[in-house]
Amino acid sequence: MVRQVTDRLCSVGKAELTIAGPVILAAALGHVLRNRPCSVLVFHRQERWWWNKSRITLAACSPATAGPPPWVATDERPRSGGGSPAACVRRVVAQCGPDGFIPDGWKGAVAAELPLNLTPRDVPTCLVSVAARVPTGEHVFLGLNVPGPLAFALGGALAMRRRVTFCHFWRERSEYEPFFANFEPPWVG
Repeated sequence: MVRQVTDRLCSVGKAELTIAGPVILAAALGHVLRNRPCSVLVFHRQERWWWNKSRITLAACSPATAGPPPWVATDERPRSGGGSPAACVRRVVAQCGPDGFIPDGWKGAVAAELPLNLTPRDVPTCLVSVAARVPTGEHVFLGLNVPGPLAFALGGALAMRRRVTFCHFWRERSEYEPFFANFEPPWVG
């Protein structure tokens, strides 16, 4: 799906995009279209929400590098190599409202609680809030339970973080599933 959209946009200078599909598709498109020459405006409910050329300075949002902050959930498990040292996996959930669902496998995950009724003006603040919970030097699984335009903006904003795996929330199964990582082909760059 990402390739179909980007193929259509490769020959145009400007485009308006309404994403009517899974949130994870919106995040993947935001990631891929971040550095494309085409200018893409993302619309939701007939309102402009985001532009792929928008840049928010997220460097100041990074937590201190001297150990994990207390609000970062860690899951220390041996790597699949047997006796190798434990790998630190962080899970962050971006969700709207305080009553979002955290599946059993994600208990202890950091929740970036965003406004229940988002508006386009909330997007920059939401990006900073989520980015503040995503450390730059570690692998983070980011669960997305947000509107499509915010997922698009997060895909682009977190494209330059070192290792972020974007996960889609399946309501019918009540779980997050990893879909793509910003450090793996074809998502790199």
